[in-house]
Amino acid sequence: MLPKSTCSVDGCEWPARWRGWCPKHYQRWWRQTHLETVAASAAMYYHANREKVAAYQAVYQAIYRKANREQDREYSHRRRVRMAGGFVEPLDLAVLVERDGGYCGICHKKVQAAERSIDHILPISKGGAHSYAN
Repeated sequence: MLPKSTCSVDGCEWPARWRGWCPKHYQRWWRQTHLETVAASAAMYYHANREKVAAYQAVYQAIYRKANREQDREYSHRRRVRMAGGFVEPLDLAVLVERDGGYCGICHKKVQAAERSIDHILPISKGGAHSYAN
């Protein structure tokens, strides 16, 4: 029996099958060289399974938002400001907490870690900027 060769990609120990590659690397090469076929196949699947895709996306988004509440909240703030044509600066809640010493910028009371959020002094809906100054 002939010894099986391994994948020709550095660091990959899987057995080679096609063109000297393992199935994972062969599939990666094939998808990159057949972009139109892959796009057409994806479009056909999407149109045939719209409800299934929509349900999957809804579940994925809910899980992501729950796991990344602060990032989701930050994205929401930035998007609203951009839609209103205002100034957007990336904000980090940890930096705000450290800067303000854990106190609310509006009522000046100490805020518990679980209750912290980004509130704007001049609301975004009234033309306020999404920045450390606001």
